[in-house]
Amino acid sequence: EKRVDMAVKKPSGQIWREGKFAWTNPYNEEVWKYNIDIAKEAVDKGFDEIQFDYVRFPSASKTEVSYGQNMPPKADAITKFVETAKNEIHDGKGAPLSADVFGIICESPGDVEGIGQVLERVGKDIDCISPMLYPSHYANASHGSNGNGVGQSINGVLFTAPDMEPYK
Repeated sequence: EKRVDMAVKKPSGQIWREGKFAWTNPYNEEVWKYNIDIAKEAVDKGFDEIQFDYVRFPSASKTEVSYGQNMPPKADAITKFVETAKNEIHDGKGAPLSADVFGIICESPGDVEGIGQVLERVGKDIDCISPMLYPSHYANASHGSNGNGVGQSINGVLFTAPDMEPYK
């Protein structure tokens, strides 16, 4: 609210929100600096590792948000942020650097989710990567009566409602 210039915006210029929460713009290098400065301060105060969560763009459609004209691919921004963080935190402060990613990117070719996470690119500049696995990510895009369509086959096993069978 206090730094609207750092927020993800709607095409109208207003702050875009996911529910009640606003997002900072992952293209904005001032946002990178802010997050990296907090991490460096944490290391100075004794934290022995930095793990970034939500190193990604929101999963919003192109009609919902506007990042500006002629922006590079989202994966370029995320990759550059992680590289910058590595240079300043790992190389500069000696602290291991890790990041959470959506687990589904482990089987996705490129940035098909549109969030800027490409496993090979995010992982090249960090010490540890933590894929977050959510059963809902394995439902298909079809919307049947159960909201999960007909499901998805994984290793020959059909899961019609993966949210309801997370341990399978």
